[in-house]
Amino acid sequence: LSRIQSIAAKFELKITMKLLLVLFISLLLVNAISAVKHEKKVVRTRELKKRNNSVNTRRSGTFISILNAAQNPTPCDSDALGNGIFTYKDGMLCATVSYQGLKDGDVENRSHIHGPAAIGENYSDIIATFYNRNTAGTEGELPGTNKNICYNLDEINEAKDYEVGTLEEFLFDGLLLVNIHSDFCDKGEIRGQILPMGM
Repeated sequence: LSRIQSIAAKFELKITMKLLLVLFISLLLVNAISAVKHEKKVVRTRELKKRNNSVNTRRSGTFISILNAAQNPTPCDSDALGNGIFTYKDGMLCATVSYQGLKDGDVENRSHIHGPAAIGENYSDIIATFYNRNTAGTEGELPGTNKNICYNLDEINEAKDYEVGTLEEFLFDGLLLVNIHSDFCDKGEIRGQILPMGM
């Protein structure tokens, strides 16, 4: 009888040890899951603060542009001139552009904001279209020598799948430009860099 009791006691001890081990492992898992959840919450909080700080510290400014033939990589023979005033705030770029004197009384066939490119360098993209003869009548397009329009650079930035803030960086780094294309000079008769006031 004592032997049976001894075996039973050992068996109970083993069961108790296994239960304690399972309980210990369960506690470790619970702690690990809680730690992961806490870390995710911390990361989300940091991202939210970063996003809020980014929104609160967005830049704004006024920009100018002087358009002439000389700023193109290969200038056309034109005495046309133009100018532009731009304001930027909360992702909105508003432009007032005028020009005159295209070669032989020509008229534009296209006009755009391009970038990124420094003065005299080839650009890689069309950022916004003032006017395109091939899509004449499209809402928001402005033919003629005087243009007054606003563009949401945040929306353009997203549509082009750029990293957040890329177009704002291009703008403040002086890497956006206006180009007026004509039949006489299809690559661009006059061009002007959009530069921050005081630059």
